[in-house]
Formats: sequence, structure tokens, C-alpha cells
Amino acid sequence: MSKAFNRLVRILVTILAALCIAAFLLYARLPSIISGKVSDALQTAVSLKKVDLSPSDINLEELVVSNVPGSVLPDAFSAKTISLNAPLTNYIKDDIVIEEIDLDGVYLALEFESPTNTTSNWNVLMKPLSSDPPSSRSKKTVLIKTLVITNINVDLVYKNKGSNVKKLPRIEKIVLTNINSEEGFPMDQIMNSVLGQMLKSVFIQQNLKDALNGLLNQPKDTAEGILSPLRNFLGK
Repeated sequence: MSKAFNRLVRILVTILAALCIAAFLLYARLPSIISGKVSDALQTAVSLKKVDLSPSDINLEELVVSNVPGSVLPDAFSAKTISLNAPLTNYIKDDIVIEEIDLDGVYLALEFESPTNTTSNWNVLMKPLSSDPPSSRSKKTVLIKTLVITNINVDLVYKNKGSNVKKLPRIEKIVLTNINSEEGFPMDQIMNSVLGQMLKSVFIQQNLKDALNGLLNQPKDTAEGILSPLRNFLGK
């Protein structure tokens, strides 16, 4: 009896050790897994330094999204920290509710062909998020109750003026509430909502309303291509 019990204990300890090692290896790979998913969604290179998980939130550090080929600036977006405040179990529900998402130390690059041609790097980056046919999309919904973005630095470039970079006034804080998204895979919906609402707010606060209106009011044959996704993301 004692020998059998000891053998059972050894087996259980071995299994537990194996599970701990597997969990550690998976946890160590989380930054590459998440950055790979974001990279696939935006179809550009993405890096992420660190991921911390707890039962009530997800914390990311130093997320960097590379710019599209041919851009003047190497990065399109970066954030020093991103925190998603919601129980991990929420993400497996059909109706996902996130209490708050906080982004701090944000960098945003806006590159236009010219002051009168409002095609931008973000038209290209956002297009893949809505390129899947409706029949292939998840039926999950996402509600972000509060989105807080702080310490935002924005670089503006008009390509027809060479590589001159205009640094726009720093935005200390943007707070948005009750952001809804439907039909799509949860990660895509979260990126869609956060990036789209952030872009809209930055355009307005940086007095780029003409560029924003230009993006949303292109002729229909043009908007059907690159611009139609951005129209959806910016809520018009």
C-alpha cells in the first residue's frame, strides 16, 4: 500500500512539474504570440516586450507597430504600457465587456501623400481588419466601457514635402466611453475600436478635421477600396 501510494505521489508530482514547465514556457512566449496575432491582423511587423497576466487584467509593455512599406517614419504606433481591466473569463463569453483599457506613452505617426491627398498610412494599416467576409467573422460582441489614452505624441508627414516631420502638440489625455463593436474576432474588434477611436480623437484635437473629413468623404469609387474601412472605424 505504501509503495503504491508513493508511486502515485511521484507520478502526480511529475505531472504537476510537467504542467508547470509547460505553463512557464507558454507564459514566456506570450509576447511573441500576441505580437504575432497583431502582426497578422495589421499585416505589418509588430513587437511586444512583456505581458503580465492576472485573474483581473492583462498588462502589455512596449508594443510597437511598424509603418507600411515606403513610409518616411519607421513606426506607425507605439505604447509604453497597455492595460486591459477585465476578468480573463470575460474573453471567452459571447458578449465581452472590458471595464477599462488604458494606454500610456503613446506615439502615433500620420503620413499623407500631400495636404490635399488624404490617403494615409493608416488607410493601409486598418484595411485588413475589415477585409474578412461577414460569413467568416465571429458573432462575439465587445463593449469597452472606458478607454483612457495618455501622453500622446504625434508626428505628421506630407510625403510631397520630402522627409520633413512636423511634431504636433502633445495631447495629455483622451477619455472615451461606451465603445461598442460587433461581428469579428475579439482581438480584431478590440484593435479596431481602440485604434479607430484614438485616430478620430487625435485628428479632432490636432485640428486635422479637414483631413478627417477628406478621408470620410472621398468619391464612392475611391472609398470602396482603401477608404471604406477607415470610414467604419471612425464612426461615420
